[in-house]
Amino acid sequence: MTSIWLADPENGQIRGGRVHLDKNGLTGTFENEWTFQTPSDHTIVSISAPLSTDIIHSQGRPLADRSVLYKFLNPNILAILTKSTEESNIEAMAITFYLIDGVTGQMLHNANHKRSTGPVNIVLAENWVVYSYWAAKMHRTEITAVELYQEMLKNLSPISV
Repeated sequence: MTSIWLADPENGQIRGGRVHLDKNGLTGTFENEWTFQTPSDHTIVSISAPLSTDIIHSQGRPLADRSVLYKFLNPNILAILTKSTEESNIEAMAITFYLIDGVTGQMLHNANHKRSTGPVNIVLAENWVVYSYWAAKMHRTEITAVELYQEMLKNLSPISV
């Protein structure tokens, strides 16, 4: 079995599941295990996943008290940016960021940026994500960085299917 995810940007949907291959490995079936649906007034504009060739430089960050903050290292993480379809009204414009586990479908983090629109760019590596968007009210490009650590994600509730 292999876990995969399939994106349908037109319908604002991402489905994840497993592929069961037959004995010769030429054909198989897809078993849907989770579905992520964007709000009806949003479209998916960018999806990013870590490259399989990425190198992990260290497993943690040393702190001043000599303890270690361990990075949340998940090779199956998905970073998704959606944009509202309402472009004529600056108050209705929004960019929404989602961080999802590509195997379980569990949402790890999300953020909404009001009065923002595209173009968007996104980079995902190790335990961090950096994305940019156009802040229409301020007339500038803004950049957001998110770092994930084990302690931050301990209290997540399990996903319901």
